[in-house]
Amino acid sequence: MYSMRSKLFTIVSIGTIIMMLVGCGAPAATQPQEVVTLKYQTWYPAESALRPILDQFEKDNPNIKVELTVTESTKYQQSLPLALNSGEAIDVVGVQSGLMVEQIRGNLQPMDQLMAKYAGSDWESKFVPGNLKTARSLASDGGLYFIPLGRLGSAVGFYNGAIFDELGLKVPQTYAELVAVAKTIREKKPDVIPMVFPGDNWFQDELVLTIVGQDDPSFFNNIRYKDGKWDTASYIQALTEYKQMYTDGVLSLDNQDILYDQASKLFYTGKAAMYFNGTWESGLLSAPFRQTNKIELTDVGLMALPTFTATGTPSLRSFIEVGLGVPVSSTHPAEAIKLIQYLLEGPGLTSLMTNFIVVPSKVGFVLNDSLLTTQRAKDGYALLEKLINNPAGDRNNMSALSAQIGNELQAMITKDVSPEDTAKTIQADYASGRYK
Repeated sequence: MYSMRSKLFTIVSIGTIIMMLVGCGAPAATQPQEVVTLKYQTWYPAESALRPILDQFEKDNPNIKVELTVTESTKYQQSLPLALNSGEAIDVVGVQSGLMVEQIRGNLQPMDQLMAKYAGSDWESKFVPGNLKTARSLASDGGLYFIPLGRLGSAVGFYNGAIFDELGLKVPQTYAELVAVAKTIREKKPDVIPMVFPGDNWFQDELVLTIVGQDDPSFFNNIRYKDGKWDTASYIQALTEYKQMYTDGVLSLDNQDILYDQASKLFYTGKAAMYFNGTWESGLLSAPFRQTNKIELTDVGLMALPTFTATGTPSLRSFIEVGLGVPVSSTHPAEAIKLIQYLLEGPGLTSLMTNFIVVPSKVGFVLNDSLLTTQRAKDGYALLEKLINNPAGDRNNMSALSAQIGNELQAMITKDVSPEDTAKTIQADYASGRYK
């Protein structure tokens, strides 16, 4: 009996072991991953540019969906702080460089900690150190509350390569050469405007600050961060040089009535040979970009604003732009960081850069070869990177002040106010404290 029991026990035990082994070898029923929905609010880039990139992100990450809200810039400056202060669950936000950082930093998580936790301890090595340093400087506690997509600058010039080639023109490096180029264009192609720029008040301020930065690169930063004044000798000199552009026929008085969209259209349609604007227009260098946007130009180059004095240096002001941060109210920080990585250093950045949005913060980023198809375009983009990364000062604008200064500059040109009086008026406006 004992023997029979032993045999039975042995048979049962072996059977049990076999079943266990078979069970271990069988694939377990896979549990579907929980789908996470990220709420992403920003003012830029436009939804038409962002949505296709986010759709691809969702395909690459099937467990993550992105609910995008894009709000016009000035409205966003009001709506985002309200939403964050109310505790609304938002996972990723666009952060405007400048005053917004200090305004909302209490509602944002420190990015150093989040990136180290979810992106790896070496995350910082993937971004331009100077851009991260600038981002930290915008918070009074020195914390990093957003990572910038890259840098933008102003002002630079775009020129119609076909017109320059037809007339045998060289890109002007000095103001005297610019005057000569404008004269040749007026004489040989009277239906073409030699140079145009947006006559909007804020951009006139941009243009004059570019001029003063050639000889006094610390001018704007002294005002922005210290106790600098507007009515300095270098600024009065820049105002004088700006006014001279109208006297010498480089610019027409009509330009005062040509606003942003019209200035762009004049250049896009070949009716202006040179077009000064910000680096956010650098998609003009790309043939695919021009084709997509139905811009009627065959070849476009980029130039610095020619220097006005023998000691001047070609320059512009630049600043970090389009920051991405994670609110304290986010319920999906890991997935939020995954999206931010995708946009700042992954396939999303490559897609965004087909629109030449910024000079990226990602170390070693290289544009797709198909975007720049001529040597002129390649040289232009190389110059763009050089200017952006070696600015005369920060393009950390005070928007309301910039608009008011533009009004004074318009009066200087159209009502023949002296540069000295214009500088005094601007300084009085600034000293009033209304724009700080």
